[in-house]
Amino acid sequence: MKVDKETLSKLARNLRAYLDGMITHFDINLWVLNNMNATEEKIEAGDKSELLNHIFWAVRLLEEPEQFRTKDEELVYLLDCLEGRKQFTKEAVDSIYTKNEQYNRRKARP
Repeated sequence: MKVDKETLSKLARNLRAYLDGMITHFDINLWVLNNMNATEEKIEAGDKSELLNHIFWAVRLLEEPEQFRTKDEELVYLLDCLEGRKQFTKEAVDSIYTKNEQYNRRKARP
């Protein structure tokens, strides 16, 4: 599936609206499914393909139970990447969760 610049712009607006509490996780999931359906094929958008495929699944996971749900911190990072402020890497995403796991382990100590 190919994604054009207008769709990228709308995706950024929807991510921002979700993070600002203006739309729900149901709203952004519905938008992504209707505009970026990647269930049968990868999203193609040149150098942003890997990022967009990651965003697709990150948004889909917003409907999961809390322990599996995408963290807002990850969505902020993905939005920064989408808007060109940061370079997307899977390692950066992994570090968000590693950092949170380490914090939670320290917090849980007696």
